[in-house]
Amino acid sequence: MGSGRRGGGCLTAIVVVLVILAAVVYFGLNLLNDKAEVQLHDTLQVVIAQQGFQKNVAYSTITVDAAKGEVELTDLAFALPQESGSFSAQRVKLKVSPREVASLLLSNGSGTLSTVDIALEGASFESPDAFGVSLGNVSFVVTGGISAAGLDDSYLSNGVLRGKDVRVWDKSSGFAFAAEGLYGTFKGGVFLEDLSGDPLSILAEMDKMEIEASNGKLDLPEDLKKGLEAVFGSGSMVVDTSSWAIEHVGMQLESDGSQLGVEDFTLRSPLFGVQGRMDLPLNPDDPGSKLSVALEVDDLNAEIRTQLAPFVRMLGQSLPAEGSFTFSLEQIGQMPPVILFRK
Repeated sequence: MGSGRRGGGCLTAIVVVLVILAAVVYFGLNLLNDKAEVQLHDTLQVVIAQQGFQKNVAYSTITVDAAKGEVELTDLAFALPQESGSFSAQRVKLKVSPREVASLLLSNGSGTLSTVDIALEGASFESPDAFGVSLGNVSFVVTGGISAAGLDDSYLSNGVLRGKDVRVWDKSSGFAFAAEGLYGTFKGGVFLEDLSGDPLSILAEMDKMEIEASNGKLDLPEDLKKGLEAVFGSGSMVVDTSSWAIEHVGMQLESDGSQLGVEDFTLRSPLFGVQGRMDLPLNPDDPGSKLSVALEVDDLNAEIRTQLAPFVRMLGQSLPAEGSFTFSLEQIGQMPPVILFRK
């Protein structure tokens, strides 16, 4: 299955969570706190069914604090539509403005919530094709207009994400990435009903997205590890998995629908440090697609520099013996790429 399907499933999980929480806010805070858990289950099933989602939503408890505008669910779990995956969380906590909730109740649910603060503990998403995301602790604050009536009129204009102990994996390819810290922001109007679509098309609707991760580690597929060992030798730092630790990675993403722009890209690791920008085609099979990479490389490990030098010479170029250098790559369509190393 393609990456769009995998990413779309994860975003669908976000949609379902927001639908559930919006319904909990509207209906739950309209009830006495001690009666909320008894009456909310049937209401949630109706809301989920109206949105076209499967009804197999399970949870252990719901706690409502109307005065603070807080709702908490424990052991939330559900399957996504069209067998596209499953989502679960040990704890989901939602906080909204009690004043806005009161306005919703007075208007019979026709208004919207402008700010929603969501906290997740022990959350995970996994798709049938073995793509998954796990989140230790995550807080997500979004602004926009979240309607308790459904997705049609709900939209997000800004968001801030902070997370700890984040892991992303793809069992089909063998790649996995884990980070102790994650930070992200986005700006631009996105309608919730579109979140189940292609993630790259959603990015095109945003003005800008910023992502940072710290203290990360990249796990490589076994066949790639064996290939690196055959080329560089079993004792090389390239083969040593501890060398693939990532101290910090950050980037800003923008898209016009045909290209994905990666600006202010920075990466620091024990092997090297790079900074620069990339323009990636969203449809690389298009004959007119363009791939462009421009990076400045510094702090390149001396052992790695020595081992890379012969491969650079095979391209008719030379790798500087010391100091920083620039790496650029340009490719149009299926034509051979132009690769340059410069001091």
